[in-house]
Amino acid sequence: MLKDNKGITLIEMLLVISIFSILLSIPILNSKYILSFIEKKEINELVEDIYNARNRALLESTIYSIDFLVNKNSYAVYSYERYKTLIKRKELKGGLRIKGIHTSNNTDEIRFSYLGVPLNSGTIYLINGRGEEIRISITPVTTKVNVYKD
Repeated sequence: MLKDNKGITLIEMLLVISIFSILLSIPILNSKYILSFIEKKEINELVEDIYNARNRALLESTIYSIDFLVNKNSYAVYSYERYKTLIKRKELKGGLRIKGIHTSNNTDEIRFSYLGVPLNSGTIYLINGRGEEIRISITPVTTKVNVYKD
């Protein structure tokens, strides 16, 4: 006589639950990785914009500046050929916040002279989505940009 078992065993149920829990944990891990990737991309873009402003100031023999708008969480690159011209504006959206900027002349901008030398060096303070502080420092004369993460 054949028995018709239509139920499931405890082992089958545990196996299905463990597979579902593994599959559901993957998007959580990916979202943290994606946010970290976006933050790194924005930091790299800011560093590239600093180097680009310095190189263009040297190449075009004009003054360039990067203005940091802390309250709008953005920065803008300007050229001072005849008058102040906006080159690029970037708003930080990937979880980064501009905490502040400390420069040698207490302004919210970093200027590069005709020789590509910063007229005022300083440090830009950022906060990432996890609350960690990131410092981007620009050294005088050499215009070396260092990124520090605490």
